[in-house]
Amino acid sequence: MPSSASTPRLSVPLRTRGRARRAVAHLLATTVLASGLAAGGLLAAAPAEAGMPTPGGLTASIEAPQPYVGQSTCDPVAKPGVSAFRDLLLRTYPDSGSYGIVVDCGRGGQSEHKEGRAFDWKVSINNPSHVAEVNAVLAWLTATDRHGNKFAMARRLGIMYIIWNRQMWRSYEDGSWRAYSGASPHTDHVHFSFGWNGARKVTSYWDATVAPIDYGPGSAPLAPSVPPFRAVANLKVLRDNGRLSLRQGSTGEAVRAMQRGLRITADGHFGSGTATAVSTFQQHQNLRDTSVWGPGEWRRLFLPPVNPFGQWTDARATPGSTLLTGWVVDAGSSAPLSVGITVAGTVFAPRLANVSRPDVAASYPATGPGHGFSLALNLPDGTHRVCLTGRNAAGTAGANTALGCRSVLVKAGAIGSPAAPAQVLERVRIQGWALDSATADPVRVRVSVDGAAATTLTANLPRPDVGAVWKGFGAAHGYAVTLPMTPGPHTVCTTALRAAGTGSTALGCQRFTMRQNGVGAFEGLHQTPAGTHAKGWALDPDSTASVNVVLTVDGQRVRQVTAATPRTDVAAANPANGGNHGWATTWSVPVGTHRVCAYAANAPGTPGSGALFGCRTVTVRSSPVGQLAQVRTVPGGGVAVVGWQLDPDLASSGTVDLWSDGRRVATLPANRNRPDIGASHPGYGNAHGFSGVLRLSPGVHRVCGYGVNTVGTPGGTTAFGCVAVKVANTIGSFDRIKAGPGAIEVRGWAIDPDIAGPIQAWAYVDGVPIRSGPANRRWAGLGAARPGYGDRHGWVLTMAARRGTHQ
Repeated sequence: MPSSASTPRLSVPLRTRGRARRAVAHLLATTVLASGLAAGGLLAAAPAEAGMPTPGGLTASIEAPQPYVGQSTCDPVAKPGVSAFRDLLLRTYPDSGSYGIVVDCGRGGQSEHKEGRAFDWKVSINNPSHVAEVNAVLAWLTATDRHGNKFAMARRLGIMYIIWNRQMWRSYEDGSWRAYSGASPHTDHVHFSFGWNGARKVTSYWDATVAPIDYGPGSAPLAPSVPPFRAVANLKVLRDNGRLSLRQGSTGEAVRAMQRGLRITADGHFGSGTATAVSTFQQHQNLRDTSVWGPGEWRRLFLPPVNPFGQWTDARATPGSTLLTGWVVDAGSSAPLSVGITVAGTVFAPRLANVSRPDVAASYPATGPGHGFSLALNLPDGTHRVCLTGRNAAGTAGANTALGCRSVLVKAGAIGSPAAPAQVLERVRIQGWALDSATADPVRVRVSVDGAAATTLTANLPRPDVGAVWKGFGAAHGYAVTLPMTPGPHTVCTTALRAAGTGSTALGCQRFTMRQNGVGAFEGLHQTPAGTHAKGWALDPDSTASVNVVLTVDGQRVRQVTAATPRTDVAAANPANGGNHGWATTWSVPVGTHRVCAYAANAPGTPGSGALFGCRTVTVRSSPVGQLAQVRTVPGGGVAVVGWQLDPDLASSGTVDLWSDGRRVATLPANRNRPDIGASHPGYGNAHGFSGVLRLSPGVHRVCGYGVNTVGTPGGTTAFGCVAVKVANTIGSFDRIKAGPGAIEVRGWAIDPDIAGPIQAWAYVDGVPIRSGPANRRWAGLGAARPGYGDRHGWVLTMAARRGTHQ
């Protein structure tokens, strides 16, 4: 098979008619050739006068892309499909010629010419008319049809690959063009190689019947195989694994990486299915079929990218300009690349990407760190469509890569945040930030209250958060001022005055209400052994003094407490009011569901009045609460039960009765450590869990749990629910079956509930026991689903089977 490296095809096919157009085309082609653009690529030159005929009535059904099937026999007789294609070309383009279909079997190396399924079309890269004809034919062969079929005509003709002007097109590599470096540059002819169905003229182009893949005389069809692919991610795969050799029995992340590349289940185990996929890949790639995956296979499947790749990470304003940052590298070169810049269709001069980026070097060590870019553009006000392109390194395969396009807003003038008012006793503190996009110097900010100017100040206070976002401007762009304000609603607006005195920018307005009445939060309400507990905080905005909190139950005043305990979080949020504003209280509330509300009283001698700041609902119980959380079988024929219980009247542990099929079978203490219960029921502690094992006979049983009320306390027994459980002799699952050449593989798991160890598994084929083995393989997740038994209860059985359908 011809050697190649990756280079995309860049030509643009054209078509037209008439002598005048031929003259213009000849002049165009002559100019293109004289300019030196012909080297190493397909030319966009003179348009062809005619086009290849497309059959009518073609449906969406089409041949699969032709896989590579190299010459394996010697039969130098022109095949009918190749002869017919040659005749079509020469009839359509009579000024071109033929270098023939067949060659002698003793000439050269491997070649489809020796089987009569290759044709050399005689055209010249130095003839503008020929160049246009080639472009027209290649465009016709590789175009996507109206049904969405890629390179449709090439597939309908059964074409395997094409070589022209140092480039090669491959059907078996997703119809891609690559650089070709064979002995002949193919500048005096186009080489077409056909698969066997195309060579035999049995494809849909000729008879509208879709042909299956034909692997030639005496050849067994190869199973489908994933084609090699190029990707940036392959660099890491090759760096981590490219020197490893894997074989049956290998496990781990390297096996998973190989399996992902082969598009098979990535379970990290090199079993028989993986060996089959490896062998198939080796056959398709003309590698020695060893079923061992080594460095050669890594390099063949995980092809590194040939085009530049990178990332445009940011576009931000800096003083007087717009800064674009990112990185771009070429996997084939450590030299810095240049970045192409286009703004609204205007092309800027390329800039070099040579800024040190240690993070890029850490991800792609072979490239080195000098691949970052930081491009400063002077753009006028408005929104601009900016596009960046990573330019391919000179002398390497590949093409330029688009790094993306963005809409970049350039706005001259001041920017900033609206004011953020906050009450500080009887005054209001107003703060924010502002800067001028033309300079790093601070600007002036005018503050207005209810439409009247209140003050003007300089925005030069430290704001590290602003400096982190607006890099290049520094952090000294904050402002803050404290103003007196009357009670009630107000509108606070801020305006930034440009540093050069050339105008102003409104930063926005905020609505704010000056408070007088007490404020606070009702943070918790729950039952404890000592009674119902409530907590929160409260303060008077006009005072640092502690205030009283009044609690009501179902609308009736029942409790008053002073909010005087330290609360550092409240002090941090309200620094002018001090820190002693927390409150908590516990009292007796009757059994049942109640609505409890909290009110903050105003501090003596200050304006305003008390205010409601929250209501909550609490359900007070006397009977036990809890849960029968788990009922499951465990080794030894037992049934494990797990749950929790507490008596709301006491913090001490209680007991739980367990019943099965209508009779009590156990009484368990609820005294095991359950931190989750202690957290969800404050005041009761953690010792409220229960667990035990019941001995039940094989069969289905209904297990129920009951919380026993503590003697001497109000309440009664509480039912926690019932769970059905099956005590079985054997449980398991038949999860997967896979048929291969002459063999069947089956997988699953099996457990005897009476023991924790493995048992024997049998496979029956068509009712006949064929193979047995221990169920002792690791089965992921089984131990979690069946606690006490562990994961090692999986079985895998492989047995020979004759061709046909089996049960």
